[in-house]
Amino acid sequence: LTCKFYNTSSTTKDKKRYTWSDTGCTTTGLVYNKSSGETEVTCKCNHLSSFAVLMAFSSKASHLEDLVSNFLLGLSLVFLLLSLLAILPNRRALKMKSTQVNVMLILALIVSIVCFLIMDMFVQGDEKAYPTIPCQLIALLLNYVWLCQLAWMIVEAVTIYRALVTVFSVHIRKALLKYSLFAWGIPVIFPLIGVVWGQGEFADPKT
Repeated sequence: LTCKFYNTSSTTKDKKRYTWSDTGCTTTGLVYNKSSGETEVTCKCNHLSSFAVLMAFSSKASHLEDLVSNFLLGLSLVFLLLSLLAILPNRRALKMKSTQVNVMLILALIVSIVCFLIMDMFVQGDEKAYPTIPCQLIALLLNYVWLCQLAWMIVEAVTIYRALVTVFSVHIRKALLKYSLFAWGIPVIFPLIGVVWGQGEFADPKT
């Protein structure tokens, strides 16, 4: 719980942006009353405005959590690269549709992990700041590659189903090309809709 006021005077890129802000306000008391079952909050502000007690949004992780996340992501990245090194030299395996789909899924996973690891270079530490262009681009790219992962998983499921259940199914000409158009192409639509619809708020942590 945190004390905030409704800021109607802030502007961003030549337009007004109404937000809840804690500038000039501090939460000085937070006491749980056992008899009434209610939490009493004491606020201290240096100005007059429209105030409210809100559930605080916070994405701040501890140093240990960041360390563990980066270690596990780095470990995943290493094994994904080793998987590629094991598959690519085998030309016979690369002719199989299932192997080709697996390679594409691995590539999508690698790109998403790399984007996540370098995200701190582009995202501002202050969550209340309006998202910058690099922040919006990295959010767009992450959204896209995550959807690509889902699409390639769907393609892999279809490939396995066709191989195990419909053994004598109709042959699909240029299957990898068609799968790629689906798994790399369709996911582009949804992040673009988010950018057009939400504009700068697409990359806002609060939205």
